[in-house]
Amino acid sequence: MKLGINYNVSEADYHAFPAVSKSTLFAFAPNPRRWHLTKDLPRNPTDSMAWGSLVDCLLLQPAELEKSFAVSPYQSYRTKEAQAWRDSQTLPIIDDKMIEEARQAVDAARQNRFVAEIMDGAELQVSLLLNVDNPDYGPAFPAKCRIDIVPAKDGPHGDSLVDLKTIDSLSVMSQRINDFCYHGQAAFYLDSFNTVTGEERHRWKFIFIERKFPFEVAVVELDQEDIADGRDWYCDALKKWAECQQTNHYPSP
Repeated sequence: MKLGINYNVSEADYHAFPAVSKSTLFAFAPNPRRWHLTKDLPRNPTDSMAWGSLVDCLLLQPAELEKSFAVSPYQSYRTKEAQAWRDSQTLPIIDDKMIEEARQAVDAARQNRFVAEIMDGAELQVSLLLNVDNPDYGPAFPAKCRIDIVPAKDGPHGDSLVDLKTIDSLSVMSQRINDFCYHGQAAFYLDSFNTVTGEERHRWKFIFIERKFPFEVAVVELDQEDIADGRDWYCDALKKWAECQQTNHYPSP
């Protein structure tokens, strides 16, 4: 990745690039010591995470499917052969049933008129790399973010950035936003995008898709007050992260 806007960056290449991200801050901020001691441990995606990534891929980067997932030829992993295949995989494992359900979810999203408006002429999976140069944080350091959907500037959502999420039920959207600090993501991504592009996008929308049939879809906008709270969160987390990096001291709460 280069400084500025990057297109056509694979998910794997984005995650491998060494720069602080919202995901880093979310894992780091509650307990810097735990993050420091466990950050290099392998993390196996859960079935829910794999399915969400699959929906994301099919809607936003369908050409990346074969590069991003391992499609299982087995119905179960009871045999030694099947277990050996499973254990040799480095990509998230999916099967034909998961693919079919994900395609149905993507179709449901595309049939939503608000999603159609957002997607019309939009840039998808836009990766940003910028230098965080703030005297409060010490020496400058690189930060990155990956925006699912950047709506066309001259369209009805041209003042917004949009994120795609899968969820068990639309009834828990507010709790999910709070628990996973999505308002912090919103502020971090909006500020980063505006810094890199010189634009002034200030609105943040989510496309939520339920994980089970009939794959209900909701397009919701985050309140400006929540984005402001998210900005306070990520600025505090960035300052703490920079301090720990400079001192090599990662305290436990």
